[in-house]
Amino acid sequence: MSGITLPQVLQLLGGFRLSPPFDMMANPVIAARRMVARNMILPFGMGGLMGDVLNGGLGSILTNPMGAVMGQLNGAISGALSDLADVADVGGLLDKIEDTLGGSLGGLADLTSRLAGLSIPNLGLGQFGLMDVLGHAGLADAIGNALPAGLGLDRVLGPLNFEAAIGTMVTDLGVVVQDVLDEVLEIDDAKLLIDQMAAEIDNVVFSSNGALAGLMAHSLNFSNVAAVADLAIAPEGLLRDLAEKVMKPAKLAEIRAQAEELFS
Repeated sequence: MSGITLPQVLQLLGGFRLSPPFDMMANPVIAARRMVARNMILPFGMGGLMGDVLNGGLGSILTNPMGAVMGQLNGAISGALSDLADVADVGGLLDKIEDTLGGSLGGLADLTSRLAGLSIPNLGLGQFGLMDVLGHAGLADAIGNALPAGLGLDRVLGPLNFEAAIGTMVTDLGVVVQDVLDEVLEIDDAKLLIDQMAAEIDNVVFSSNGALAGLMAHSLNFSNVAAVADLAIAPEGLLRDLAEKVMKPAKLAEIRAQAEELFS
């Protein structure tokens, strides 16, 4: 094999910007700084981060930025159930608030905890966590403009940047409940509004999971492209002969020309 490194492959494939962990292979200064950061996690290191985690758990160094506002919505749900408990003929509105909206909020709480690194994903359930976010960010940055639509890091981090929407729901839920109590809002209309709130939460959760899963599905293609680039510039021998047999001549010539320019 030619021994081409991944950063070199990325340059051959269109000059993609390098980001962790690829930049470490290309830049010894960055690699050295990373080593310092790694030393900080050791119990005897500068920061003692490992000791903090061992003594106090991940919550000693991490926080869920959505925790406070999700707590407010959870409190609003409890308040709504209490306020409507004695209202006759609510027609399933209580179930909509508790099960539909409460269930969606529970899903958001679970995902944000994992994305923030506070809980460990269950791989058997197809869950994602902080390590997946970091891997997604590096691969998405490397792919650059070739990244398929809808797989960007903004989609992945959507649940952690959802404070304003949840805050609005806290207010809106209170308005819905009061309007029902004042008999100015029909029960069916109230249920529809609750469904809309739940759907908005579900959408940001679905989009995040979809972006993580979608790029993961493309990672094999990315590896295959890297292998093809390595094959194209293999030295004289069986692999170089193979490249000339299986690769389209124009593309093979293009990659080899780029390689010659890159390594000259």
